[in-house]
Amino acid sequence: MTGFLAWLTLIAPLGAAVVLTILPGLRRSSLGPLVAVGSVLLCAATSLIFWMGGKSTDVESTWTWMDFATGAGRGIELGVLVDPLSKMMLLVVGWVGSAIFLFALGYMKGDPSIGRFFAKFALFVFSMLGIVLSTNFLMIFVFWELVGASSYLLIGYYVDKPSAVEAGKKAFLTNRVADFGFLLGILMIWNLTGSFHFGEIEAAVRAGKLSGADAGQLALASFLIFVGAMGKSAQIPFHVWLPDAMEGPTPVSALMHAATMVAAGVYMVIRVFFCFEPLGGADWGWAPGFVAWTGGFTAILAATIALVQRDIKKVLAYSTLSQLGYMVMALGAGAYSIAMFHLTTHAFFKGLLFLCAGSVIHGCHHEQDMFAMGGLRKKMPVTFWTFTAGMLALTGICPFAGFWSKDLILDALHAKHLAGLQLAATATAGLTALYMSRAWFLTFFGEYRGHAHPHESPKVMTLPLVFLAAMSVVIGVAGYFDWLFPVQGYLGKWTMQVLHVNASIAIVSTGVVLLGYGIAWAIYTRPTLDRAEAVRARFPAVYDLLWNKYYFDDFYLWLVRSVQQGIARVCRAFEENVIVKGLVGVPVGFTTWVADRSRRLQAGRLNFYAYVFVGGVTVLLLFLLAVGAR
Repeated sequence: MTGFLAWLTLIAPLGAAVVLTILPGLRRSSLGPLVAVGSVLLCAATSLIFWMGGKSTDVESTWTWMDFATGAGRGIELGVLVDPLSKMMLLVVGWVGSAIFLFALGYMKGDPSIGRFFAKFALFVFSMLGIVLSTNFLMIFVFWELVGASSYLLIGYYVDKPSAVEAGKKAFLTNRVADFGFLLGILMIWNLTGSFHFGEIEAAVRAGKLSGADAGQLALASFLIFVGAMGKSAQIPFHVWLPDAMEGPTPVSALMHAATMVAAGVYMVIRVFFCFEPLGGADWGWAPGFVAWTGGFTAILAATIALVQRDIKKVLAYSTLSQLGYMVMALGAGAYSIAMFHLTTHAFFKGLLFLCAGSVIHGCHHEQDMFAMGGLRKKMPVTFWTFTAGMLALTGICPFAGFWSKDLILDALHAKHLAGLQLAATATAGLTALYMSRAWFLTFFGEYRGHAHPHESPKVMTLPLVFLAAMSVVIGVAGYFDWLFPVQGYLGKWTMQVLHVNASIAIVSTGVVLLGYGIAWAIYTRPTLDRAEAVRARFPAVYDLLWNKYYFDDFYLWLVRSVQQGIARVCRAFEENVIVKGLVGVPVGFTTWVADRSRRLQAGRLNFYAYVFVGGVTVLLLFLLAVGAR
């Protein structure tokens, strides 16, 4: 029965996407979106059944797709795996996804292509569920690519908007670069262990079959696998696609940042943690160290860029980048369960914040510039209070969800003696409070600075906000104290020993957060925002650096337009002058010359043939006479 439910959970969103695609009448009707919503609600229901069933609902159901019939492996299998880790991720995708789908019913109302939107939206969920339930590397890679294709379709949903189309291509191409590394890592793992199956690979690693040169190859394979995660989870230097992905509809941004694409990278590393774990040891290992420092750099870089953003969605986008950096730092420190805990709490409060941003954009008639907002707390009270709950959770104020998971990460870094990363994570907490309270003040306080007539969103949009706000309050406490999904037991073999909040670390981090609040209050509560302009005028170089996102995009454009195009021009010149005109042109020219001369022998003139005959006989006689004279 559990196996059937697992397959049903996976297939339901795909069925909704297919039905909405092949039945244009349903796609254009008001029932079309409800089909997609129903498929995700089914996922939420089955995820709850799996969780409540405990170990009795653990199952692995597979069938052979390709049988090599060589006796040297089990072939390639497709299957679903329901275990403690996938159950937790199913809860995240199912419940956060359901709230976002319901919100989208109101947000996308009136869109002429709403059926097309929900078909792609359901396909996105199916792709993520495939990653969550995969039993082997090959299957996860197939769904990995499908997630990338789905994100491309949704980011570029507004096909008549050039910036949206470009953003979709940017996300797709950036991830293809990272996915090449992921594929190489998968092939190396298969070469080392002879299997794609997670269980078999883990057994081979834990049995100590990989030693000496194989251990070095395992480190390289783990690094390449993490490169794939860097692309999906937008870690530096692959982070550039995520802010531009805000060109898609806001529900897409919410789902992508909370429960699907960006969570896929972190989830995948947790799933295959056994590839990284043996590399830690006493010296901590180079592969885990690379993972942790990548997360640290990403966290603080994204947090600083968020300080100067004007678009409310881009503030949240860079916030996601920063929080993903937290998760990756936890992964590098070996705190896999804590990384999963933060992924879970982050899904609820970041989904909430994006939906609140969508509510603000909807209420302000698609205005996204925070400097054209203000005073919305009176006009949009539900959105204001739920956004406030999400902000407190994100910045880590006790007892909101982010406090528990964030401070557990700080404690894990402390336990691993990673003082530099702990300092970076603490500074990021203060920056998070600064840019989030900046967005809070600019959006909801002061006088309204726009030209629209703001209004509260309908209940189909505000009820999901209330649900996610409530979860943002309780889920961290429930997780930490083993009330809902016990952190110290729910992940089984992924559980780490250090699972308590260090009081001194919590006090310091909370103090840094409050300092961030205070700075934002001092700068952004003025009615004319004169202090904000004064700060910008005083530090123009810093502002320009942050506004231009450390010039990563400019650097990549230079690589493409100058370096790549320069190499292309050199290759073209080489091809034309050496290959075409030289290696190909010379033999062709010689053959043409010979053919042209030979053609003249076939002139069709009898007197010419007679001359040739007589001349040939003369030459032959002279040759014979010369030979006879010798």
